[in-house]
Amino acid sequence: MSDLTDMWAALEAYQPIADKKGHGKSWKRMTTERTEAAADAAWNAAPPGVARAAVWAASISVSTWEPGEKWWIDRAITKINEAMQEVQP
Repeated sequence: MSDLTDMWAALEAYQPIADKKGHGKSWKRMTTERTEAAADAAWNAAPPGVARAAVWAASISVSTWEPGEKWWIDRAITKINEAMQEVQP
């Protein structure tokens, strides 16, 4: 069972890839601040694809209207794992 701690750990593991793809600064801000505003900035900076989907799910999981919703947490983890798989040789 995943929780917010697991989600943030998964998103933080993507940092080296975000750095290489040119959106590392906003990604770091998102994983450090853990706010909707920081997630919005990461969404805007990330290229379209599964990493952006992970940001979207993470932003919902930390939102004030649905905090910690398990489905969104699991979705963020799944999507960021898929994004990391995309860059594997």
